[in-house]
Amino acid sequence: MGFVINNEKSALVPSTTINVWGHILDSIKFNVFLPDDKINKLISYFDALLNMKVCVIREIAKLIGLFTSSLHAINLGALLLF
Repeated sequence: MGFVINNEKSALVPSTTINVWGHILDSIKFNVFLPDDKINKLISYFDALLNMKVCVIREIAKLIGLFTSSLHAINLGALLLF
């Protein structure tokens, strides 16, 4: 009996940063960052919404979902939603 280590999910080498649930956690700076791909996704979606003449409610819901998933990495991000 013992623990089975899942090598795909485990970090066997010590590191000061780790990517968890789409956020980068830095243990030295004690900060949470968004990865570059997530930042690019947010920017491209904002640009797409700005260029639309008519916006469907589903697109607004997607925008709110992107905001909500990024709240931990954006300083004072919760204030922007209210």
